[in-house]
Amino acid sequence: MMIKQLSAKEIVEKIELGERFIGFVFKNEDCFSGFDLEMNTGFDLKNIEPIVLAEKKVIAKSGVKWVAPTGYYLSVVPRSGISYKTPIVIANSPGTVEASYRGDIGMILKVDKDYLDGFQEYKGIKKVGYSIHIPQYTRLAQCLIHRTIFAPFEDIPVYYCIDEDLYENWEEVCPSVRGSQGYGSTGTR
Repeated sequence: MMIKQLSAKEIVEKIELGERFIGFVFKNEDCFSGFDLEMNTGFDLKNIEPIVLAEKKVIAKSGVKWVAPTGYYLSVVPRSGISYKTPIVIANSPGTVEASYRGDIGMILKVDKDYLDGFQEYKGIKKVGYSIHIPQYTRLAQCLIHRTIFAPFEDIPVYYCIDEDLYENWEEVCPSVRGSQGYGSTGTR
C-alpha cells in the first residue's frame, strides 16, 4: 500500500477532482503517531485532551479525520499494553468507522472496575481514588484500515497531511450524507 504525505492543498485538490483514495488529516503533529503499514497493520490513536475516567464512558477525540471511497472502513481496537496493564477498555471494540463518516475518529473509553484495585500507574496513566487519569496524547488505541467484501480489489493510494485548518473544515471540503454524525446516529433514521 502506497503511503505519502501531502500538503493540505494537495489533499483538497484530490477531493475536488473526485480521485479515489484514502485520506487522513491530523489536527496537529502531536496527534500523528506515524504510518508504517509495511510492518504494522495500523496506526495508533491518541487522545487530544487529558481524560478522567470514572463512572461514565467517555468519547476521547483523536484529532484524526478521514475520507475514503465506499468499500473501506476503519476499526478502532485497543493497544495490547493498555488492555493488559491498565483497567482502560475500548467499550465498543472493535469500533467501526464507515467511509461516509467525516467527524473525529473517537475512542469510547470506560474503566473495567474488576481491574481497578490492583492498578497504580502505567506510562503516565494513573489511578487517583476510584478514577483513572490519562494524560493528553497517550496512545490508547489502534486504527486499522479494511476493505469490505464488495469493494473492488485494486491498489488505492493513501495520502495524509497535518493541518489544523483542514482538520477543522474537513466536513466542508469532503462532504458526505452522514457527515460527522456518529456514535449511534445511523440507528435513528
